[in-house]
Amino acid sequence: MTPISLLEALADVPDPRSRQGRRHSLQAILALTVLAMLRGCKGSCHISDFGRDHGIEQLGLERDIAAGFAFEAGARQIAAAFSP
Repeated sequence: MTPISLLEALADVPDPRSRQGRRHSLQAILALTVLAMLRGCKGSCHISDFGRDHGIEQLGLERDIAAGFAFEAGARQIAAAFSP
């Protein structure tokens, strides 16, 4: 089996969100969430702060204050969609 990167693995996750209003790719949000959680972040606010502090542009996310709030709302929406 050929090893794949985290971003490649996350690219196969189907996006449960409506196409309208998507600001960030699901792949980027999930990757940022995984990295933030590995660093000990808990909750969408802390994950959003992690993204702003650690170069979210590398994951295809915009780096500005509004993006942080949009990411936090998107992360909550995605978490709700994947929760049982």
